[in-house]
Amino acid sequence: MLVSIYLSVYNEEDRLRAFLKYHRWCEHFYIAVKKSDDATRELASQHDNVTIIDLPYSPPSEEFKSFKKLILPRIQSEWILNLGVADRVSLRLYETIEKSILRKDCDVLELPFQNIMFGISSPTSPFPDLCYKALLCKTSVADFQSKIHNEIKFTSKKVNRITQTNEAVIHDSIVKTDENFVNKMFLYARTEVMQYTDIGVHNHPYIKRPIYNSLKVLFNGFFRRKTIFDGRHGKFLGLAYVLNHMMIMFVAYYELNRIKKEKSSND
Repeated sequence: MLVSIYLSVYNEEDRLRAFLKYHRWCEHFYIAVKKSDDATRELASQHDNVTIIDLPYSPPSEEFKSFKKLILPRIQSEWILNLGVADRVSLRLYETIEKSILRKDCDVLELPFQNIMFGISSPTSPFPDLCYKALLCKTSVADFQSKIHNEIKFTSKKVNRITQTNEAVIHDSIVKTDENFVNKMFLYARTEVMQYTDIGVHNHPYIKRPIYNSLKVLFNGFFRRKTIFDGRHGKFLGLAYVLNHMMIMFVAYYELNRIKKEKSSND
């Protein structure tokens, strides 16, 4: 296998089905399933060209800790394309990628990346450096998965960039702006908060230092992630990022209040 796709999923039954159907050009998928409680794992196991890697749940910012130890040793292909379940790589873009790989003059390929949120396309989006992202590299030089949205860190300096193409990796995090999206966002927020159950929800950053972390979210959403410089669309995307974290904060306080009420009623 020349190129395989790696992605990690948590409760992504519907979007995973669409992802696999879209990327029919790919010979093999490595899918890390993070303790999903829907039919995600069952769906992945129905495909002969899928290798399932079972992982404990972790928020996206912590996935890099599992990459070298649990994920990388399982990957057998020469090149690995690291995508999210909301990403799309067309056959036309893959053909361009394959031509670049066959020239054998690099170990890493930076790919053009276009983010779409609520139907809005923005080069800066709520994430930094989205014009080109190092999503594809030789397995032999892969170091670990980046904390920033799917990029792979690497140990090689032989990096090329695909520029002569009208295609880009499309990231559309919101397919439908309906109640299913709201429910999914609430599920993610609650799951992230519940990771603090063992040490106590009161230790969640939004509970311990609410003002500091609220200001940090505002700074990241509008300035560090550069959306403030992308006009009306960028400001809207920054607002979407902030609202996502506001939901996490709401869930954290809700869970803390619920636990306190349960404790007082038991007493």
